[in-house]
Amino acid sequence: MRFRSALVLCACVGALTLVAPLANADQGYTDAAGDATGAVDIGSVQVTNDSFGNVTFTIALPAATPLLTDSQVIELDIDTDQKSSTGDEYGSEVSLEIYGADNTVSWDYGKWNGTKMDYDARSATGGLRTTATSASITIHRSELNDAQTFDFALYSVQFTADAITGSDSAPDENTDWWTYSLETKKLSVKLSTTYGKFPVAGGTWKISSTAWGTPAGGDARQIGTGTVQCVAQIGKTHLKATGAFTGGIAQCTVKIPKKTSGKVVRGTIAVSVSGGQATISFAKKIL
Repeated sequence: MRFRSALVLCACVGALTLVAPLANADQGYTDAAGDATGAVDIGSVQVTNDSFGNVTFTIALPAATPLLTDSQVIELDIDTDQKSSTGDEYGSEVSLEIYGADNTVSWDYGKWNGTKMDYDARSATGGLRTTATSASITIHRSELNDAQTFDFALYSVQFTADAITGSDSAPDENTDWWTYSLETKKLSVKLSTTYGKFPVAGGTWKISSTAWGTPAGGDARQIGTGTVQCVAQIGKTHLKATGAFTGGIAQCTVKIPKKTSGKVVRGTIAVSVSGGQATISFAKKIL
């Protein structure tokens, strides 16, 4: 669904293309109270990010049971590259929709595929949480195109049958977008290695490592995204080695040369995430 053009028509106000001041991490934004025209009134919006790259949008809404009805939708549009010339007709590369459905509140993740906003993309990291007066979506920055700074805006729509009969926008249309910049928060990273099978001459060897991150004053959690760099060698000969997170585990794939049986392959796995990094060594005899 796309509502922004409809909202502009309902509000009967032409949008100006202005950019809001840059916001720091853990930032609050306020929309004018009572400015909705027959739709759910969007109140304050809080945006935060944590040491693991998760971004949370918390939207304050009027108390209601259910929080949203089947005829109410809130759309959160995100311009991940801050360029109006890319993405959909409004410059958005990601759209998050929160809507009422059978006395519950659900959400969809949409991503620009070069032609349209694809709501079949599905989110691998996102989640919705609601209270009596708010809706919060948490999503990993990897699903926001790894943007360090992005623009965003919200639109509330009320339907009667198939017609839009009410709306609200945040920020107000004379501002157009809010801007948020992620803060890099320090993270203590530790790695543990599980070798799996022994390396075999002439074969491909995979080494797996579980990464754990501990933020300041927080508890350790497994890290499932980031950059994995691998170095492997036999003696002074460097081997072809690639690294990536696979199924939430840091994994190195090493090509073992032929006629190396009995020798030892040594190397390192390095994991880097926003706010921290760690390296662990390995050594294994080739069969």
